[in-house]
Amino acid sequence: SEVRRVWIDGWQMQCCGDPFEVGSVVEWTVAPVDTEFLGVVLGSAEAESVTDAEEHHSESEHALATLSGEVRSITSVHCAYEASPKGDELYPVADSARLEAKPRVDGWERETDDLRFLGYLVDLAES
Repeated sequence: SEVRRVWIDGWQMQCCGDPFEVGSVVEWTVAPVDTEFLGVVLGSAEAESVTDAEEHHSESEHALATLSGEVRSITSVHCAYEASPKGDELYPVADSARLEAKPRVDGWERETDDLRFLGYLVDLAES
């Protein structure tokens, strides 16, 4: 079976996601990936490996599809943030990602002053 790499935004998981673990069989609604955004944080090679982005909000302007399969691996992504040039918004710092393998997740990850939780990379064996 094909393995898909799914990006899950931390805020979407916190708002509407169900906890899952390695070995869980899941069915997610997915949309196209914002590889430009992920490329800033993860680097372009890692971002290009992401095939889908989980989407909980049906008012998304992107084409939505359903993806189901077994979770093979979960990686949490934390990164540093800095103020925009105007100082009114925070943006992820390029190449600041710290990746950590996780056995199960619920959307709530420990943060430090330096690194904030951004989301999860999930390898899913499509069923």
